[in-house]
Amino acid sequence: MDPIKALDMEHRSGISQEEVDNFAERMDMIARAVDDIKNGTFDPLQCNIPGYKTPEQEEVERQGRAKREAENRQREEALKLKEKQEEQDNWWHKAELRNSTSGVAENEENKDEMNKSERWANRILAAYKTRDANDYSLWNQWEPEDPVSKQEKAEREAELEKLRNREFENNNPEFCNQFKKDMEERQRSQEQKARTAELLKQKGNRFYRKKQYNDAIGSYKEALMVSPFN
Repeated sequence: MDPIKALDMEHRSGISQEEVDNFAERMDMIARAVDDIKNGTFDPLQCNIPGYKTPEQEEVERQGRAKREAENRQREEALKLKEKQEEQDNWWHKAELRNSTSGVAENEENKDEMNKSERWANRILAAYKTRDANDYSLWNQWEPEDPVSKQEKAEREAELEKLRNREFENNNPEFCNQFKKDMEERQRSQEQKARTAELLKQKGNRFYRKKQYNDAIGSYKEALMVSPFN
């Protein structure tokens, strides 16, 4: 038998001297805390006994956890709000792009019509300019190049257009009146759709301010369906 090992508490009991010292220190701290409680000087928030927390300390920790959870929720809500705002902006951006694309197509159509009209006016003007010429093959080949001729061509084209429109309206009064009526009805319909879309967007904004995001998105979608380009 080794007498040194026999005197070694850790060897005999399996408990280290450090653990024994920590236990003794905690017992001393508990004894002091009991004395403070008896004397009325105990501060429950300053209790530092290892492995023990007073109800007051637990409440402070609970409030800290609640605060951190609330901050996390606020960050998550802010992120969701940002994502929803980006989604909304994307919808309107796509609608604007669609409107812009439609406008480009209309401009191309208008240009095509103008080119057709310009070619027609050039043929008429060429015939007028060369009506006494013997070479009739030049009639459809002549194109004015100088500024004065181009200005004259534009003026004649405008006058010819007026004449054509006036003659067409005189010869087709029923068609023209119906066309004008359809245009007016279409305009009124577009204006009504724009008003309805605006009301839906305002409704969506009210939901948005109340943080009722699903209802807000629904209203925005309805507005887009009613009037995609406004």
